[in-house]
Amino acid sequence: MDYVDRALVSVSDTTGLVDLVTSLDALGFRLVATDGTTKFIKDAKVKVRVTKVETFTGFPAILGGLVKTLHPMIFGGVLAARDLADHRRDMSKHGIKPFQLVVVNLYDFVGNPSTANMDIGGHALIRSAMKNRAFVGILTSPSQYRDVIDELERDGELSSATRLRLAREAAAYISAYDRAVEEWLNKL
Repeated sequence: MDYVDRALVSVSDTTGLVDLVTSLDALGFRLVATDGTTKFIKDAKVKVRVTKVETFTGFPAILGGLVKTLHPMIFGGVLAARDLADHRRDMSKHGIKPFQLVVVNLYDFVGNPSTANMDIGGHALIRSAMKNRAFVGILTSPSQYRDVIDELERDGELSSATRLRLAREAAAYISAYDRAVEEWLNKL
């Protein structure tokens, strides 16, 4: 099985992204990013290795970009419990590569409520990383980037306590997001 450090990056808020991806690349992480995030990285002239999600999965974004990360190669890599033999077998059989870090923040629904800004794939990625917090760290806010990079530089990995803290923060993030969606829908 492939134990290379890998980070999935899909953000709408690009604050601090240049420093984050530069640091992750320097730490040896292989970056996999959605089209918009990849474009931002390339436009910022950041010299990092980044693979587009569609290259990683072998499947293009479809439905005007609505479906891009919703793919077994992505979710298998986020959800796989590396300590379970059947998960390792499935990963090997299907060529699924694990992610150690998921960096996702959602479309700005609160500032611009609309059906178009109801995030689906990002929400599912956050929930998946929270579920598999034993193996995956989930970053949902630029305010988390520096502490995570510092810990990775110092210790080479995130502690279980850090992954749990990040999962708790992610749960609060998507709860607030879902409350905003609910409030908006109730006004329709």
